[in-house]
Amino acid sequence: MGKEISVDCICDPLGTVDALFNSATCSVNSTSQLARWDWGVKEFFEKFLVQEGKYAQVPEINSTPLSAISPNTLVRFRGMVQDMFENEFYVGCYKSGENLRTTKYTDSITLDFCTPGRDSVELWERRILYCVPVPGENQWVKEVFASSAGTSECSEHRRSSSPSSQAEKRQRDDGDSSVDVMKDVETDIASNHESSEVKRRREEASTSWREEKSGSWDLNFPLGEASFRSMPQRPCIVKVYDSADSQIMLNDVFEFIGILTFDPELSASSFNRSDADPDSFMDCNACSRLPQSQVPRIHCVTLQKLIPNNMVSILPELRQRQTEILTTPGAVKQLRDIVVNGLASVLKGDLLAAEYLLLHLLSQIHKRLDTMVLGTVSLNIVIAASGENVSLPGQIAQAVGALLPCSHVLPLSCDSLNKGHWAPRKDYDQNRLATGVLQLAAGTHLTLDLTAMAEGKLDPTGVQNLCALKKMMQFQTVDYDFKYHPVEISTDVSVLVTSNGIRSFLPCDISVVLVPNGSSSSRLEEKDLANLRLYLGAVRNLEYNQGTSLNEVLENDLVEASRRGGNMTVETYHRWLTLARLQTVSHGETELRIEHWRKTLEMEHLRMERISS
Repeated sequence: MGKEISVDCICDPLGTVDALFNSATCSVNSTSQLARWDWGVKEFFEKFLVQEGKYAQVPEINSTPLSAISPNTLVRFRGMVQDMFENEFYVGCYKSGENLRTTKYTDSITLDFCTPGRDSVELWERRILYCVPVPGENQWVKEVFASSAGTSECSEHRRSSSPSSQAEKRQRDDGDSSVDVMKDVETDIASNHESSEVKRRREEASTSWREEKSGSWDLNFPLGEASFRSMPQRPCIVKVYDSADSQIMLNDVFEFIGILTFDPELSASSFNRSDADPDSFMDCNACSRLPQSQVPRIHCVTLQKLIPNNMVSILPELRQRQTEILTTPGAVKQLRDIVVNGLASVLKGDLLAAEYLLLHLLSQIHKRLDTMVLGTVSLNIVIAASGENVSLPGQIAQAVGALLPCSHVLPLSCDSLNKGHWAPRKDYDQNRLATGVLQLAAGTHLTLDLTAMAEGKLDPTGVQNLCALKKMMQFQTVDYDFKYHPVEISTDVSVLVTSNGIRSFLPCDISVVLVPNGSSSSRLEEKDLANLRLYLGAVRNLEYNQGTSLNEVLENDLVEASRRGGNMTVETYHRWLTLARLQTVSHGETELRIEHWRKTLEMEHLRMERISS
C-alpha cells in the first residue's frame, strides 16, 4: 500500500469504497449478491489503520471542530449508543447502462440515478444509531485521545462533498473490473476533478458546520451539556452496515471509524418550514428531523467496542505501557502504594478509608445470580459534620475524576430529585428515547453527595427518581419507561456516597467512618496520575481465579466468625469474597493467596470497630 493510497483512504474513502465495489462486481452473477457482504471494505480499512501512523491521521470528531473537517472524509467518533432508530432502507445498488453503481456509505443518490437507462435497483437496509459523547467522560481522557490524533492534510481535489462529484468518481467501464483493487483506487483518485458545483456545496457545508445555535433540538445528553465543561461536544447519527443485532446494544460505548457525510439540503434550514406537514414521513422520522449541522452523520466502515473504565487501552502505546506495568517486577506494588497514599492524603491521612476507596474504584460486576449482583462494592464514606469538612466531598470526587475515565458527581437534594425524570423514557410523539441521568455506560462512576441534603418534600417525580436510584444501587438495573410497560436495562455503575451518617437511606454495601490523621490534600500528585490511571485500568480487568487451595481456610474462618456471634449472612460472605478478589487484583495477581484473605478480614475487623465505637 503506497503512501498516496494511504492518505487518500482518509481524504477520499468513498474512492476506496468505489474501487472495492467495482472489483466485487466481477465476482457476482446478480446485483442481489452484492448485498450479502461488504466487498472487503471493513477488512481493507482495518488493515490500513494498523499501519504505523495511519490511525493517528484520522481526525477525531470529539476533539476537532467540525468546520475543520471536510465532508466525505474518514473520521473517528467515540460515543455511547443512546438510542436506536428504526432501520433505514436505501438504494444500495443499481445498474445504469452497462455500469453498476452503489450509494452505500453515503446519504445521497448519484445524479445518473435520475437519467434514462437506470435498471436493477436493489434496496438494502442499514442500522441507525443515535450516539452521544460518553456521559461523564473526564477531561483527561479527551486530552489523551486528542493528543493521539494528528492532522490530516487533504488537498482540495480530495474534499468533494457533492453527489455530482461522487458520480464522477463512480464512472467505470467494463475493462476496469479485471484490474487489481489497489489500481482501481489509484485510477479513481487520479480521475477525480473538482467542479464549481463541488466548491459551492462545500461552502454551504462549511457555513452549516459553523452554526452553533442548537435551536429547539433536544440533543439528549444524559448528564446535560454543562457536563462537557469547556469543550463543547456533539452527538452523531451513526449508520452501521453488515453487523449482527447482538453486536451493538443500548448504552454500549464504541469508537466508530467511518465516512463523515454532509448534504446541505438536509441541514437545519430544511426543516424549519412553517408549511411542514406534521403527518409527513419526514416529521415522523427522528433521524431525518435532526439537522446535520448539529448532529453529523457518520457511515461506519469499522467499529471497536470500548471498555469505559479502561478506554485508553485502545491506543496501542498505552496498551503496551499497561502490559509493562503488569510484567515489570515491583511496578504494581509501587503504583499501588502511591495510589493508596495519595488517596489517604485526600482523606485526611486515613489509610483504612483509602484502602477501601481503592477497592471500590476497582469494583465491577463479574457475575449475576438471579437478583444478586457480584463484584460491585457501593461505598459510603461517613464524614463528620464540621466546617473544616465542607469541601472534603468535592475533593474526594475530584480525586476520583482524576483517576477514572468516566465519573460524575450528583449532589442529592429534594430539589434535584424532584427535577425531571432520571430514568429514560420513550417519547412516542418524537419517536425517541428521552434520556435521564441514570442512562450511563457500564463502568461509569457516580458520586452521590448527601452532606448538604436538607429536609424537604419529594413530589411523585422525586419518589420515582429515588426508587430508580436505589434499585440501580442494589440490583444494577434501571427500568426504562415505555409508557405501557417498563423495560429493565442492566447497568454496571459504581456508586460512592459521601454522607454525615452511618445509616443512609441509600443501600450501600459498605460504610467506612472517616478517622482523620492529618490535613487533606485537594489533589493527587500530577506527575503520578498517568501511570496510576494505567495501573487501575490494567488490574481492574485481570482474569481472577479464586482456586480451591484455600477453601478449607475460608470455611474455618467463616465458622469461627459465626461462633463469635458475628452477624454472618450470605451477603456478608459474598462481600468478603468480593473484597478478597479486589485485594488480589489490586496487587496485580490473579489467584487468591492467604495474605490477601487475611488482609481483607483485618480491614473488615477495623471497619466494624469504628462503626461500633
